[in-house]
Amino acid sequence: MRKLVHGLTLPIERSLACMPSGSRKIAVARSLIALAQLSVLLLTEWDALFVSSSDKDFGPSCDGVARIGAYCMMYSWGGLTVPTLVVIASLLLVLSGYFPRYTGLLHAWVTLSFAPAISLADGGESISQVLVLLLALVLLSDGRKNHWMPDEVGGSKLLPLSWVAAHLIRFQIAWLYLNSAIEKTCLLYTSDAADDMQCV
Repeated sequence: MRKLVHGLTLPIERSLACMPSGSRKIAVARSLIALAQLSVLLLTEWDALFVSSSDKDFGPSCDGVARIGAYCMMYSWGGLTVPTLVVIASLLLVLSGYFPRYTGLLHAWVTLSFAPAISLADGGESISQVLVLLLALVLLSDGRKNHWMPDEVGGSKLLPLSWVAAHLIRFQIAWLYLNSAIEKTCLLYTSDAADDMQCV
């Protein structure tokens, strides 16, 4: 039984031994996400992100997890200006790369502030929520001063948690591509005419 357990856990132990506690690849990923979020705020009229509808007044949607976000906590202080400036400053701090262990958590808060609160969110915001939350767990083991510094291997007790989160990210990306491939596959069928084919 011990040999069986050892045989099953050995690949995991080897993977953990090789996993960096801090990686520039993670730096590139989180910077691209933060840059995309920043571009939405800088290139879109803020009022256009929080439109009113038949069942909702103008302003952020404060249901569920969005209640702890910047827009729902600060909207009463100065409308959209105060929370948006806080979110922009936070994203610039994430892009700077300093103290990734802590700015990973900050980025997760910003994403939970932004994605659920806007009225016209799309699939990208939903994906970014999950991805940034998992990246925050990965970054808990990153003790570097800046995420652009050389990669480090080992040295953190939180590395197993980061390893699990990193593999969940891989699973999520693989599932997204698989799901996209299935949805975009043309279903061909033949109607009355033999050569009448249509993508649905």
